[in-house]
This record gives sequence, structure tokens and C-alpha cells, in this order.
Amino acid sequence: MRILIVEDDPSLAEAISFNLNSAKILTSIAETGPDAIALLDNAARLRHPYDAVVLDLTLPGIDGMDILRMMRSKKDATPVLVLTARSTLAERVDGLENGADDFLAKPCETVELIARLRAIARRHATTDEVHRTTFGNLSYNTSTGDFDVDGATMILPRRSHVILEVLFRRRGKPVTKEYLANMDLDGTSLESIDTQMYRIRRRIKDAGATVSIRTLKGTGFMLEEVSPQDQD
Repeated sequence: MRILIVEDDPSLAEAISFNLNSAKILTSIAETGPDAIALLDNAARLRHPYDAVVLDLTLPGIDGMDILRMMRSKKDATPVLVLTARSTLAERVDGLENGADDFLAKPCETVELIARLRAIARRHATTDEVHRTTFGNLSYNTSTGDFDVDGATMILPRRSHVILEVLFRRRGKPVTKEYLANMDLDGTSLESIDTQMYRIRRRIKDAGATVSIRTLKGTGFMLEEVSPQDQD
């Protein structure tokens, strides 16, 4: 999953991001309303939308409720979970009527936040997205976030897992080094991407997957199908 966290409290935003990353959920952070709109517009332009948005209502620049209205006016159906200290019935009803998918009061438990995010993402997903997607003999379950090869679960370290998830979602298309290095994953930098790719390639090969990560000179990387003979 790929989640946009819109929260003006830096320490809270980082804490939420850390907890979601620990659950192998990729995150981006926007601390102001205009930053959130820019990230959402960029995701739409790249045709790589977020799976859900965690939205605070009290934000500098543009109020959270206005962001919600703007998203829906642009036909952006990305699921939105409103995470806020506001908890009156009138505010919850207003949010739901303006397109919010769920509400959760601050403070909240991480396990509940993750469960609610997965639930609204599943409800939003198309039938094909809910079920397992296969590329070669490598499968990815968008509901659980698990990879498997010919039915056998492939376990990866957290950073490797989220990088492979990005490559899988954009399979057959290039992903730049800069994009991967800017995913807010602790320990991942532009200089370390090649090392990460080496480790992922080894895991893929050892698992017997009929896919490979090709290096595109001057561009980045691309996940592509290969024949079993090419894996030798």
C-alpha cells in the first residue's frame, strides 16, 4: 500500500509514517494543504495514485475539509480516512457528506489505523485489484501486501519489500533512482539504491521467480518477465 499522510504536526506525522513503514506500507508526508494538493495532483499526473489518504482537518494554507472537497470535485476517488481531534457528530457528518470514507479520533492505536486503511482501500479497489496480481510466476496480493512465487511466500526485508512493490506496480515501466531514493525509507539513499537492487535480485533469483530487474542506463530500473533459462 502507498499512503499519503496529511498532518501539520511534524512529530505526529513522522510517528505515523514510521509505524506504517514498519508494517511495509509506503508513505509520503504533506504538512500543509497546498503540499497535499501538489502531491495528489502529481500522483494523478503520473498515474500512480495513493491507495488512501490520512487527512487531518486543521491545516495551514488549505483546511482539510477543503482538500476533501477539492479531491472529489476533481473526481479523485482516493479513499480518505480523516484522523482528527475534532469529534463532534456534526463534523463527522459533514466530512462523510463531503466524501470522507472513515473517521478516526486522535490519539489512535496503530493497529486500528492500519486495519481501517486496509479496509477502505479494499472497498475502493476494483475486483481485479483485490485479487492476486501475477507477473511471470511472481504474485502480489494487494490486500495483504504479500509476494509469492508459484504459491510459496517470498519474505523480504522491509526496504526491499516496498521497493519491489513499487517496481511490481509499475512493471514493464521505468522507475527512476531518484523516485526510489525519495520514498522516505530509513537507510535508503541515492547511493544505496544499487545495493538494494542487488539484494532484491538475489532474493528473486533464489526464489525461482521468472522476473528480473533490468537496469536502464541513465533512467533507473524496470521489472520485466524473463524465461526460466535466462535466470540461470
